[in-house]
Amino acid sequence: MRNTRASIGLALLAGICLAQDSAPPSRPGRAIKVVLEIKDGDAWRAQDSRIVLRTNDEIRFRFNSSTGGYLYVFSIGSDGKNSWLFPRPAKAISRVEPGPDYVIPDQSSSLVIGGPPGYEVIYWVLSPAPLDGLAPATPPRGSQPNTLRPRCREEALQQRTCVDAHAGAGPVSNAGELPLSLGTGKDRLVARSLSFSSEKNSDRITTPDSEPSVIVYEFRVAHN
Repeated sequence: MRNTRASIGLALLAGICLAQDSAPPSRPGRAIKVVLEIKDGDAWRAQDSRIVLRTNDEIRFRFNSSTGGYLYVFSIGSDGKNSWLFPRPAKAISRVEPGPDYVIPDQSSSLVIGGPPGYEVIYWVLSPAPLDGLAPATPPRGSQPNTLRPRCREEALQQRTCVDAHAGAGPVSNAGELPLSLGTGKDRLVARSLSFSSEKNSDRITTPDSEPSVIVYEFRVAHN
């Protein structure tokens, strides 16, 4: 009887182990990394995304994604003016592949900080398929430029030690209110459950699953 019970016990344990081994593995999510770089002389240096920049600073980004897709990057300055950052020109192919770094706007261009103190808001759209008709939208009548001034002492600003907690990558409060005209494809821009974290001189955006869908987020650049 003891041997029988032991055999039953071993059989049950083997069944549990088999069930665990045969369970489908969890699907990894999608991950994006964005690095802010500032021009220092002839070199480009990675910086904390929360750093408060100065007028005439030249910046660019390094973008890396674990999955491929079509990338669109659009900027609205603190003066309310908008511009395309990627692709350049706006009609160029925007395909990005998983793995390599992409320089935004590109290797030979940069975004020059100007306008009144405030935030340059940069919108990032990564889609599994091309978004036909994607174009800058006309700002709503009566809209005000984004001139919320980052708090920063002059000496900290000059020494590049001033940071702003509102800067860096973050969610778009309402994807339906993006300052982008998508034509008939607007319904494809749906809000996603994104997670944001900061590593050393880089921001990381992740999704809980690997399903192909549009990812939308914003990156705020603070400047005085």
